[in-house]
Order: sequence, then C-alpha cells, then structure tokens
Amino acid sequence: MNTSPFPEEVVPVSQRRERVVKAPIAAVWRELRAIERWPEWVPELSDLRHEGPIDVGSQLTYRNGGTRLAVRLLELTPERSLCFEGRAFGVIGVNRWTLEPVAEGTRVAVEERMRGLIARVLRGPFNNKLGLSLEAWLQALEARVARGGVAKAS
Repeated sequence: MNTSPFPEEVVPVSQRRERVVKAPIAAVWRELRAIERWPEWVPELSDLRHEGPIDVGSQLTYRNGGTRLAVRLLELTPERSLCFEGRAFGVIGVNRWTLEPVAEGTRVAVEERMRGLIARVLRGPFNNKLGLSLEAWLQALEARVARGGVAKAS
C-alpha cells in the first residue's frame, strides 16, 4: 500500500537501496519497529522525541545530522513494511522500508522520495547524499541485527 502524499508524482530526489540480511525477518523487524532505539545504531540520528506509544499517526522529531525533522508514521505492517513522512525546510520526504523473507534471510529495501523547492534546486547533491545515507542505514541495521540488537541491548 503506497500512502505517499505523492505516490505517482515524478519527484526530483528518489533513491532506493536493498540488501539481504542473514537473519530471520522477525529479528530484522524487531530493530525497525523499535524506532525509539534508532539513535543507538544510526550514527547521524539523535535527540529522538515522541509522546506515547509509537504507532501509525504518531508524531516524532529527531535530528538527522544537524537537521531537526518532524516525522509522522504513515504505515506499520508487522514484518512487512514501515513508512514515514518527514519535513524540514520546505522539503517533504517519504521513507519506506520493506521486508521480504528469502532463502538467505531477509531482503530489506529502503526507498526515499523528496519534493520541494530546495530538493528541486539541489537535486544532484540531494540524490548523492540520500543514496549514501540509505546505504549507511542498511549497513547499520545489518550490523545491529548481527550483534543481537534490541534483545541484547535490553
């Protein structure tokens, strides 16, 4: 289900990365679902704030690098997908994670699309930085799952 506010629109910034994580889907999902613990394994993420349980419709804020983002959780399908919309400086970004069981473990895909004046003007640098960022998140997720993640951190 695509809940993006611009599902079919051509956007200036769009990147997708995927990899197979050698772990069961439940282990990968545990890490993605524990959103409040993301700063423990995503180096550029900090100061995550929210009120109450995190579920569809929840509002969060966090810093990604030096940028404060306001985020709303759009979709949360257990062991399948997680999607959120973030806003900063007039740029709207939609980020979707999808999980799929495969023989080797779990195929994890992450994609993000951005629109807004700044995204149009800086599409080249934004696309480059976003591609690197998505790859870094995948690597960090894989490493977190390999270390035992939430189960070991608790």
